[in-house]
Amino acid sequence: MRPRHPCIGSAHPQLDHIIIRVPSSFIQNPPPWLKAAFTIAPGGRHGDGKTENRLIVFADGTYLELVAFTSAQAEQGHFWGGKGYGIIDYALTLEAGAEAYEHLRTRWELLDLPQGWKPGPLQYGSRTRPDGVKIEWRVAFPDKSARGRAPFWCFDVTPREKRVPTDSALTEHPCGAKGVAGLILFRETTQYQDLENLLNAMIPQVNKDRPDNNTWDLETPHKVDSKVPCALSLMPPKGSYVEGALKRRGLVARLTLFTDGREEETGRQSLQEAIEGDELLIGFVSP
Repeated sequence: MRPRHPCIGSAHPQLDHIIIRVPSSFIQNPPPWLKAAFTIAPGGRHGDGKTENRLIVFADGTYLELVAFTSAQAEQGHFWGGKGYGIIDYALTLEAGAEAYEHLRTRWELLDLPQGWKPGPLQYGSRTRPDGVKIEWRVAFPDKSARGRAPFWCFDVTPREKRVPTDSALTEHPCGAKGVAGLILFRETTQYQDLENLLNAMIPQVNKDRPDNNTWDLETPHKVDSKVPCALSLMPPKGSYVEGALKRRGLVARLTLFTDGREEETGRQSLQEAIEGDELLIGFVSP
């Protein structure tokens, strides 16, 4: 097993967070199966009032954002509207910050790719926590048609610790999860090459142990002692559910978390739950 990506500089992308859409009832009262596996931190309501969230934060500084629309009307025309439940998007960041992103974006603009796949200029975002604290950031998105396929980018204006808590009481979980080991995106053949080219430009690889050309090692905001890399992978669709879900929602993804080995004691190898006709699958792997 290859180690986590070696630190090659502050301009190498980090995984920031993964968006999981859930019903609005999950925000106020998370289901027992979710609480049995994870510690769920408070979130808040986004500045536009259309979405609210709760967080599952990890020791490596990444997190899962459980996001729900505040009303049926709020979903209309929203870039996450109509995407179903489960993993719907993912965000990257840079230790070097927003200025480094703007520099890199000028290079990405020269890529021979469909224009909508490339991330746009940074724009303001915010949410207010339940304790009244306002959190601010800047984000850059690809076009709506590419959301969830191509990553978006997120950079803090207020201190990151306000957005992503680091208290061990919130980063320790019943399932033993310590961070993200892998996110697999299943992609249609017609879009495979474009996305591969985009990720090659955004996430340059220097790891000699890279397993294949469809896997990109990422850094994480906090360094952790783990032999499990944080990786983003592309795979062709497999199985009738994946193929059908791709046609319905444009994205199917599988998440793997690395743990402290507790799953060997509990026998838990994965978490697979149906959410109103959609599916959430999270695997666990120990170092």
